[in-house]
Amino acid sequence: MEWHEIHEEAERLEHAVSPAFETKLREKLGEGGACPHGNAVLPESPAQRKQRGEMPLSEAPEGRRYTVVSLQERDPKLLLFLHRTGIGPGQSLRVLSQNYDQTVLIEMPTGNSILGRPAAEAVWLRPERSR
Repeated sequence: MEWHEIHEEAERLEHAVSPAFETKLREKLGEGGACPHGNAVLPESPAQRKQRGEMPLSEAPEGRRYTVVSLQERDPKLLLFLHRTGIGPGQSLRVLSQNYDQTVLIEMPTGNSILGRPAAEAVWLRPERSR
């Protein structure tokens, strides 16, 4: 399945398994790892993520290159929008401008895009090392 389609399946599965099954699954798979959207299996606060050097696209300084680390996964329409825009975990982008109207202009291999604040807040980044 594509990464933007998995959340709905995971929601159905989450409500279909017993606590005992979930415990056994965690024992088998472990507590670490990430979902297809790049989010940690165990919830993390924005402060924890920022301590690791991650930031939402809405706060990313202009002129730098970033790698998309994860996406907020609760809104299927947003996930589809990001997918169609070419934004997904592991993708590279450059922030061209943080605009007065709270939009963000980004450059990607597929071209430039403008994202509104809700979408920019849902995309978490890590700065790429200078080349």
